[in-house]
Amino acid sequence: MNTILITPWRGTPPQMRWIGGGVLVLCALGAAVSGIVSGSADWPLLSAAILGFGLAYGWAFLMASTLLMAVDAYQLRLPGIARSITLSLLFYLILSVVPATLVLGAFGGHYLAIALMLLLFCVGGLAFTTLPRYIAMWIAFLPALNGALKHVVTIPGPTSPLFFAWAGPALLLLTLVIVLRWRRLVRAEKRLEQGLSSAMVMQFRRKSGWNEWSMACQDGSSTLRHRPDWMLPRVDLRNVGPQNVPRALRVALGGWYVPRTFIGHLRNLAPALLPMVVILPFLLVMQAGGKPMTALVRGFSVGMIGWVGIFGAAMLAIMSAVTLRRRWSQVNSELPLLALMPGLGDPTQVKRALLRAALRPPATALSVVLALMLVASWALHMHTLGMVAVALSQIGCGLLLFALVLDVLGGRPMRSWKLATLITLTVLLTSLSCFIPMTSIGHHSWTYANDLTGVLIATWVGMGTMLLLLGWRGMKRFQDRAYAFLMLDTTAPR
Repeated sequence: MNTILITPWRGTPPQMRWIGGGVLVLCALGAAVSGIVSGSADWPLLSAAILGFGLAYGWAFLMASTLLMAVDAYQLRLPGIARSITLSLLFYLILSVVPATLVLGAFGGHYLAIALMLLLFCVGGLAFTTLPRYIAMWIAFLPALNGALKHVVTIPGPTSPLFFAWAGPALLLLTLVIVLRWRRLVRAEKRLEQGLSSAMVMQFRRKSGWNEWSMACQDGSSTLRHRPDWMLPRVDLRNVGPQNVPRALRVALGGWYVPRTFIGHLRNLAPALLPMVVILPFLLVMQAGGKPMTALVRGFSVGMIGWVGIFGAAMLAIMSAVTLRRRWSQVNSELPLLALMPGLGDPTQVKRALLRAALRPPATALSVVLALMLVASWALHMHTLGMVAVALSQIGCGLLLFALVLDVLGGRPMRSWKLATLITLTVLLTSLSCFIPMTSIGHHSWTYANDLTGVLIATWVGMGTMLLLLGWRGMKRFQDRAYAFLMLDTTAPR
């Protein structure tokens, strides 16, 4: 029994345990709060939906890691471990669904509807990280697809008796697909960690500058080898040299810091932008209802806030810090070679040039995202409070960038659990600040949307202050370092 309990926790990197567990706990608290403040009769379903988001995240980034243990057990011919993994998944599936169903059902919720909802969230989260990426990348658009097709095809919700007619078969089909996919990944002779045909879970064991955590910490050459020619970025090496030290440092830093042409940037962003470019026109045509231009603007604005606003800004900050941390923590010749670049100048000039190289490109990109978010909010006729919350979410991601980059350059990075907590809180606040204001739009707006938006704004003030203090501390440490290109000091108090 003890083996069944500890299996997913042993098989998941510590940072991902903190993030996945943190999101799940916060969503559970959110579900409880929504049940307390909601005056609606169907509040158990709302609480189940909030809890379901946390379960989907937990099953995607905690429970899915047991697949890696299953792969090792198959290679080592240890069938006992494989059985323990199966029993562990079943145990945690029951634990994820049954207690919440009993509690919410006791307060007036429909037991079977709530159980099916939670099961779909759990299985959907597992599918997101185990299915091929060319399938998983569309899962984020399922809510938008449901909203866009409601005039053409009505998908019954949990309050409808017809919900069980599709939810049950969908659950069985998705479970069967995951079982077959799991079996194929475990028994595969060649396991792809990159490319659109690979599963996201296969990257979870990769080492990086952030220890075991981060799907974003991929080796640049490995990533490029698995991309087709049309997705390869085009590097722009004009004006690179001693006459422009920050630009030369960007080339040396590598990753997404490398200067690219406009077409090169589009090709590099193709995996993230492709779903939006392909699916939005289809959704908007289906949603038009005689007003194609109105539907076009509204649908594009919702997609912009929901996709770019929530994921884009946070990933810009995280990817920038990941790249720097990898450079400053790996024991190889990359960092000494940076110090040997000609024409860098004295240590003070080097530090100034490094700050410009590390902060200016992502800050520029975040400014563009902020402008797009404000335009999208205005197009949706969002009220002032909502626009402030959306703007603060993007500014908060900029402050996260400032704090994380200076934390690395300062030479004494924060501990993994602190880092995971900081990123989790920022991403959660960003998601809520982009989503909650949109619930106040239209005729069926949420009653508590404005009140919760005000709470989010106040929370961002405190969060922003903390990020500024962390960044300022990193800046002071960076200024006190003898030279910019020194390895991270992981033994000093952090």
